[in-house]
Amino acid sequence: MIDVQSCQTCGQLQYPRRDVCRNCLSDDLVDSAVVDTGTILAVTTLWRSNEPRFASKLPLYIAKADLDCGIHVICFAAADMKAGDKVRVSGNLDETGQKIWIAHSL
Repeated sequence: MIDVQSCQTCGQLQYPRRDVCRNCLSDDLVDSAVVDTGTILAVTTLWRSNEPRFASKLPLYIAKADLDCGIHVICFAAADMKAGDKVRVSGNLDETGQKIWIAHSL
């Protein structure tokens, strides 16, 4: 399970976080646990980055995953992942304290 925002007014799940619901514009938002499994929609390779902290990690593999709960997330992926792969996504904090999503093969 992972936590994403959900609207208490209309039930809309949303990622990334916003100040108001993208569906009904309510600001009554809470974190909700949702299933963390899904399917990779696309993967791309990042060969360069303007962020010095990523220099030693290049190339990076970035994926868009369609989670079974209905939201899409951008996440880090393994080099061998491809569209159609089933994955579990986890949220971790990077060295700067920002949450990042990582896809793991099922």
